[in-house]
Amino acid sequence: MKLVKKLCANVPECVISLAHDYRERNQEVIAGGENVVVNPIDAFLLIRRLTGDWSYAEQLMRHNSADGFLKNISMERDASPVRFPEADDFEGAAIAILRLQDVYKLDTHDMAEGKIQNTEQGQKMDALDCFSIGQVAYRKQDYYHTLMWMQEALDRVQTEDPQTADIGEILEHLAFALFQQGNSSEVAKDLYCYFKRDRPYLKFAPIKVEVMNWKPKIMFFRQVLSDYEIATLKQLALPLLRRATVHNAETGDLETASYRVSKKYVFLIL
Repeated sequence: MKLVKKLCANVPECVISLAHDYRERNQEVIAGGENVVVNPIDAFLLIRRLTGDWSYAEQLMRHNSADGFLKNISMERDASPVRFPEADDFEGAAIAILRLQDVYKLDTHDMAEGKIQNTEQGQKMDALDCFSIGQVAYRKQDYYHTLMWMQEALDRVQTEDPQTADIGEILEHLAFALFQQGNSSEVAKDLYCYFKRDRPYLKFAPIKVEVMNWKPKIMFFRQVLSDYEIATLKQLALPLLRRATVHNAETGDLETASYRVSKKYVFLIL
């Protein structure tokens, strides 16, 4: 609380607002007493806010030329008999949440709501809290848990005002984890294969179709060409391949670009 009062007296409005937020959270922690560390969700949230939120406050003060004041706070923290958690502590707390989830087969949404078996309901997580857990799993290449927590973060951020996390970052992590992990059982249940026979000539030689995705609709047509036909196309196209170009919006010309290095040739069938 002593640090919060110093913040309010010396730094701009954005940091003062942050300090008020911290004061409210501190009161919740004090009121919760030992229950804060009994419930694993509450314990994790406390560690996350003492690490991630403090780093955010540091960035705000540096941006507003409050380096001297920041140095005083850092010295006071270092001199305090209480050891503040660090990045390793936060990562360990996030991994502990993931282990609890696996051992007791806990639902991600229930955990984000602060619900854990045989404990009093803890604080609810916001999108940033869920994103933080997913990010730890992502760094550990644990894409199974990354998918679950990033999806929960996405669900929450879409209903928040103001939003606590960046939707673009969530989607970026979610997309890569999905690529590594493959479709979830929830998505895969609507995917299937079939023979395409909607044309007269396809009655005798149906095309194998695999539904890859519905939104957007993506279909994979298998064995449309024989190996011989594929080899023939390659033989014809190889001598004609040219560096792919992009359209220059200012000049209207087609030109090469450093970010597009593929070669192509288009067969025109008349």
